Amino acid sequence: MPLSLYKAWERLTSVEITTRPEKVSIENANGRICCSTIYAASDSPPFNQSRFDGFALGEIAGERYQIVGDMVITAGVSPSVKLSPGQAIRIMTGAPLPDGTTHVVPSESCRIDNQGFLYVQDLPSPEMSILRKGANFLKGHPYLKRGEKINPFHISFLALDGKEDVTVFSLPLITILSLGDELEEIGKEVLEHGKIRNSHPFLLSAILRSCGIVADTFQVEDEPKKVHKRLADILSSPTQLLITTGGMGKGVKDITRKTLRKAGALPLFEGVQAFPIGTFSCYLWHNKVIFALPGGQVGVALIAKLFIQPFLLKMQGAKRVEFFSPLYQARFKKEKGDFTQESGKSKTIKFFKAKTWFEGGNFHVKRLSSRSLTEMNSFIVSGVKENKKNSVNVFPLWDGK
Repeated sequence: MPLSLYKAWERLTSVEITTRPEKVSIENANGRICCSTIYAASDSPPFNQSRFDGFALGEIAGERYQIVGDMVITAGVSPSVKLSPGQAIRIMTGAPLPDGTTHVVPSESCRIDNQGFLYVQDLPSPEMSILRKGANFLKGHPYLKRGEKINPFHISFLALDGKEDVTVFSLPLITILSLGDELEEIGKEVLEHGKIRNSHPFLLSAILRSCGIVADTFQVEDEPKKVHKRLADILSSPTQLLITTGGMGKGVKDITRKTLRKAGALPLFEGVQAFPIGTFSCYLWHNKVIFALPGGQVGVALIAKLFIQPFLLKMQGAKRVEFFSPLYQARFKKEKGDFTQESGKSKTIKFFKAKTWFEGGNFHVKRLSSRSLTEMNSFIVSGVKENKKNSVNVFPLWDGK
């Protein structure tokens, strides 16, 4: 019985990966995994700030406010005045609030009469009008934790805290190896009959670059000695993750599995079958991980999304790594269209029906209409089984991230 995707993922995440720290500038830290928890060196913002261009108000003491002088408090200026009840002063967005301020009112929500008194027509709450001291983070509090994936807001916090660089886990070294006699370089203008251009390295490299990783790429013909030599060269290099494409079927030229075993690679899982992915395997060779992918474009893309991208986070020391959540949640079905994780958090997933047909001992799925999804960006959850309606549930896989 073929191994399930879930069991394969559990075996993969049992692999212990050794990572090392390195410093990078905060400009290059987006998407990297933080190596150590960072505690704030100061409050941010270091003072109460105005969210509006308008007036800072003292305590309410009647219907009108007395405007204090002609002064305007701007960003970067430390106010020297203190507002008494019933007083107001002009202020700009981002400027520090003078002592005694209880509210800020935007200019469009107030008016000034002929005698120079301020009347407030619509008073926003303090929470809406004032950015409080320490609203971003408080001194001594953590705002970026070990194992957390750094996002643009983290980078902003690092800058606000005066950090020019941050310690992250190093990016893994990756090699992509395409196998197949039918493969030609993409620059070849005229293809012989039976040949195709080798697109997989470009597909995988684009997916890897979204994780900040650049891979080395190689191509080799389906000839045992050539494949074995290329594998030996790669496995003896510093590369940590090898991705092969092609040669995973049962034809006379499908030698990837046999060659990997001959090279001493131990199967972590082997022969996982899932439509429309195809057959794929994963091996260990000393401290290296090898993904052996099928030759189909859809299968390569789906495995990269479901397995390789999450595993790359683990290789970089990410604290929380989950199998692609909609597929993971599908095991905990409560009712149609609603799934829940083991943690109890619910998430709605929209399903579509795809028609199937039987051919050559297997069920297949027709391409969905362009108004819903296509086979390229959908994934079959419940498996393809014969039923009265001859259809299966699929949900969108690619989310644009």
